[in-house]
Amino acid sequence: MRPLHYVSSGEGIPVLLIHGLGDRHTVWRAITPILVANGCQVIAIDLPGHGLSGGREWTIADTIRRIVFTLESLELTQVHVVGNSFGGYLALRMAVDGLVSSVTALTPAGFSSATHLVLAGGRLVRNRLAEALKRGTNRTAKRNTTRVGRLTTGARNQPSWSGFTRYLLPGLVVRLSADIRIPATIAWGDADPILDTRGIQQAALLDQSIRWVEIPGCGHFPMKDEPAVAASLIIERVSL
Repeated sequence: MRPLHYVSSGEGIPVLLIHGLGDRHTVWRAITPILVANGCQVIAIDLPGHGLSGGREWTIADTIRRIVFTLESLELTQVHVVGNSFGGYLALRMAVDGLVSSVTALTPAGFSSATHLVLAGGRLVRNRLAEALKRGTNRTAKRNTTRVGRLTTGARNQPSWSGFTRYLLPGLVVRLSADIRIPATIAWGDADPILDTRGIQQAALLDQSIRWVEIPGCGHFPMKDEPAVAASLIIERVSL
């Protein structure tokens, strides 16, 4: 087993960042400097089939094993884990399994209804197609304005289609059904166009042991839409 590709910044309390379907570690770029400035060692990974991480770990259990192996290879313990969307579900699963010391989940999967999941899947596919089209248009424009006959783009800039397509179905059907027995914060935006946040709101009424935070005017990516707020929630949880 090989460690996942990761980028590490800073020193201090280890904070693992897990992105969602079709993303990569760069999605955390806006909050990383804030976390580092507040005494965190930030480890942002690429999930299998995303960014610069290869692999064939397409089940939830296998993916979590590889994440844990990556942390072990870095000799990290007492890790706080942060996840967004499908990465938020993975973070919560790791919390349920007692593999991390605390967790912050930003608009996590695992709470939406079956009907909404079908709609969410369609939105995700459309978003990925639109992104691929935009990237293709940008590459064509750049190729036409450069003196170089062929524009070379590295794997870091390629859409994560392999991981996205492999994880799409498992990512849509996951449901969080077990109790989280470690310190946890779950936050979501009230303007999320992807996930049905009513499931999160209902869960918040049933479990008072978790800190539930609704971020006004925020969409599906709090770390990009409201980076200062998202970072403060992480720092507060890490500091407790």
